Amino acid sequence: MEARIARLESDVAHLRSDVAEIKVDLRTRFDKMDARMDRFDTKLDALRNDVQDGIAALRDEMTKGNAALRDEMTTSNAALRDEMTKGNAALRHEMTTSNAALRGEMTKTNAALRHDTTENIAALRDEMTKSIASVKDSIASAKIWALLIAGGMLGVMARGFGWI
Repeated sequence: MEARIARLESDVAHLRSDVAEIKVDLRTRFDKMDARMDRFDTKLDALRNDVQDGIAALRDEMTKGNAALRDEMTTSNAALRDEMTKGNAALRHEMTTSNAALRGEMTKTNAALRHDTTENIAALRDEMTKSIASVKDSIASAKIWALLIAGGMLGVMARGFGWI
């Protein structure tokens, strides 16, 4: 039985040495893993810093670009506003001048039309006065003829009835 115990003790010693070697190997591996994790953390921090710096640079560039674009648009809007104001003033002046000229032409045309209408009415009045006088003369002449014809008929009737 002693032999068995001695053998078990040697096996246990062997197991202990194997476990000690495994522990040493695991510590080595953990140390290597820690070193790799430290390098990975360093690289990850460097990458994070690069990305943050890139984003900050992009933000600054966009801010400057926006400011430049805003300034350009403000300048362009001011120039366009001035140009439109000048165009509106020129158009207003042209319309005022055109309206004045048109008003003058219409006044002359109305005066000429009024004069022509007055002349035409006067000529028509003269013509109608002459026509009415002519009709009056014709009616007076017809009355005389009617009286003569009536007198002649009465004379014939008086003769026919034996009154004359």
